[in-house]
Amino acid sequence: GGHFIVVPHDDDFYRPERIARIPSLEPKEPLRVAMLGILSEHKGGVFLLDCIDAAQKDGAPIEWHVIGEFGSPLQARVRKFGDLLQVTGRYKSNDLPQLIEDVAPHVVFMPQRWPETYSYTLSEAFEAGCAILAPDIGAFSERTAGVSWCWLYPVETSPHHLVEKLMTIRRNHIALNRPPGITSGDGRQSASVELQHAFYSNSYLRKQPPL
Repeated sequence: GGHFIVVPHDDDFYRPERIARIPSLEPKEPLRVAMLGILSEHKGGVFLLDCIDAAQKDGAPIEWHVIGEFGSPLQARVRKFGDLLQVTGRYKSNDLPQLIEDVAPHVVFMPQRWPETYSYTLSEAFEAGCAILAPDIGAFSERTAGVSWCWLYPVETSPHHLVEKLMTIRRNHIALNRPPGITSGDGRQSASVELQHAFYSNSYLRKQPPL
């Protein structure tokens, strides 16, 4: 019998207005793919390394950049990739925008294997104007709906098919500077979201009159 109200704590939680900043891509230039944060197993560290293996076997022209670090159990596998996989190490949150700018990724790839309830790294990718490829689980599908330069992939996607997806994005969108169609998400969910957002803006943050 309780009455729950979901109140996002970010003004641009659902439909961020943003200017996409997609680097140009020369025909023989490798696609720069970046991952953000600490990549433990449930954050997609193993899946990412499997994707890099698949890309090597397929001869896919991809450079991989982890802006962050891997969980310690994965370090041995990380080292075998050499210069193909660049890892910045742990960073301070204030440094992340500059680190993303330095890498200038064509795509930010979210390899998570477990649902996120919010995802601050997704917020950082939004803020940086990056193209985003994320799994269709948790907050990703809701938060990317209606946002330009975003793609979703089924969480059961194999590493080989994920690499194929990246190559399709490269060929059909990044190389041509042509954004994909914007996903609309669930219409009923969108209507509910707008009501919640109106509550947040109009009621939750409304200044109280002086006593």
